Amino acid sequence: MTKWNYRVVRHNRGTDEEYFTIKEVYYNENNISYADRSATPFGTTIEELKEDLQLLTSALTRPILDFQRESGKLMELKDDQK
Repeated sequence: MTKWNYRVVRHNRGTDEEYFTIKEVYYNENNISYADRSATPFGTTIEELKEDLQLLTSALTRPILDFQRESGKLMELKDDQK
């Protein structure tokens, strides 16, 4: 069974320049995958849009994931790496 949530992802362009996005991250028994594009709030009603914004905001309370350019994988950052 695959589960998902929104997570903050740190990207590094191969220099000292880094930036952060929020992505949909999917979890199953064997790996972690993610949506290529950054998350965008969506809803067919204002209430659905509000709920999606709350889910997006909840990403800020979870540990940051680091995008590994070489492997294309996400790794959870340790406290001393933030």
